[in-house]
Amino acid sequence: LISINPYQRLPRKSRVILDAASGSESPNVRVVARKANSQMLESQASQSIMIGGESGAGKTYAANLVVHYLAEFSADARHELNSPDGLNEDNHEKDSFENILKESCPLLEAFGNAKTGMNDNSSRFGRWTKIVYGAQSGVIKYAEIEDFLLEKSRVVIYGRDERNYHVFYQFICASTEEERSRVGIESSDPSFYKYLSRGVLSAAHRDDIED
Repeated sequence: LISINPYQRLPRKSRVILDAASGSESPNVRVVARKANSQMLESQASQSIMIGGESGAGKTYAANLVVHYLAEFSADARHELNSPDGLNEDNHEKDSFENILKESCPLLEAFGNAKTGMNDNSSRFGRWTKIVYGAQSGVIKYAEIEDFLLEKSRVVIYGRDERNYHVFYQFICASTEEERSRVGIESSDPSFYKYLSRGVLSAAHRDDIED
């Protein structure tokens, strides 16, 4: 057991605390990501991280953390390569790929996650993420994300205590009138639409406008 879903928002940990956790032997997501990264560099062999658990256990969040940490380790390695003291602050543009990789997580969730009876942010698809590094550098060269087993039926049918995919509510609630008219959407109220009003319209721990 590496992590559990606390079903509540917890304070964000600082980088100092996270770095300390990375050096600990206690099992946590950052330690797993750090060990995989280190073993890859030491052995020059591919590493795999598989995340499993019951519905609502926090698999999606844990997977996002792994991607976030690997991107962070890559950005640190890139800084060290470009600056002897590792403190060069002029490399933000060179870190853009790591940022894009991290920002892909909420995008995938918008189109592939939905509220279910067990989880307000349940993944309704499988995800295979392949991250390729430069030889011996520890810097990410590129990544491939493959989705599979998307629950297509959810677009038209889902439970009374569930929702359709997040992206529909996010766009309708956060878009301007001009943006909605451009794609032929009439109302900013999700209850106006048959395929969005079969179940609940909101999720307790999600903000469709902010998301």
